[in-house]
Amino acid sequence: MPLDKSKIKNILVISLTNIGDVILTFPVVDILKNDFPQAKVSIITGPKAHSLVKDNANFQDVFIFDKQNTSFHTLPWLWMLRRKNYDLVVDLRNSAIPILIGAKRRVSLFAPKPVSAHMKEKHLKRLALIHPFTRESQRKYSGEVSGVDQKYVDDLINSSVGENKPFIVVAPGSAFHKKQWSQTAYAKVCDELVSKYNVKVVFVGD
Repeated sequence: MPLDKSKIKNILVISLTNIGDVILTFPVVDILKNDFPQAKVSIITGPKAHSLVKDNANFQDVFIFDKQNTSFHTLPWLWMLRRKNYDLVVDLRNSAIPILIGAKRRVSLFAPKPVSAHMKEKHLKRLALIHPFTRESQRKYSGEVSGVDQKYVDDLINSSVGENKPFIVVAPGSAFHKKQWSQTAYAKVCDELVSKYNVKVVFVGD
């Protein structure tokens, strides 16, 4: 059953911890921002990904969930969220947080988990359990950056690569050791790209 949009004024999205994982949850946030334009949308991320969203004006609040915190820190944090009175909580961690903060509408903790799908698709399927959306958002609210950040990056690229020059971005890191590749292998691939396409390589990470 579709949600009554007139009753959804305050939304919380519980995202993930690591940078790449959080980026894959952005389509969910974008759909909510697009489909509930009158609602305030807040997000929870881990410490590593906080810088991705902390200055994004599309979010009402940005909260940090640190798995390393003790209950001494976590319980007051949960009580603070409970006082926000969220009408809808979309939990992409599948945690008990929505129950603990008294979410009015949420995905069941025991909802079936999609298998054999890309993580982005899994997140979208989880959203569809509570909000059967019709299409993805054309506007990418989650990826919007401030003018200050944009200028900083533009100046950095122009000074190191050259203005309007092509370049290739490589993100060589991973928080999970089984996803990590060797430095030698990355260097070999980048050497091939530079040689074949006559471009510079920009490395990015946290």
